[in-house]
Amino acid sequence: MHVLYERCAGIDVGKDVIAVAVRRPGDGVDGRTTVKRTFKTFYGVLREAAKWLTSQGVTHVAMEATGIYSAPVLHALVEHGNFA
Repeated sequence: MHVLYERCAGIDVGKDVIAVAVRRPGDGVDGRTTVKRTFKTFYGVLREAAKWLTSQGVTHVAMEATGIYSAPVLHALVEHGNFA
């Protein structure tokens, strides 16, 4: 079974910056488009990232991280976005 989420995001977590890519319907070759942004890892900025993801209509997020750097990102997503 092939599952395609209409609006989803991938987050690459680093020590100082997170890179976020949102996939959504658009004019791309496959009928989709990608929007990329970076955010600093200060908690206030992570809250803004979570709010931005929600404003983009993102329903599912996948994170790639090593070590403890993913914890603040996860907390911001759960507290300030619609992600559990």
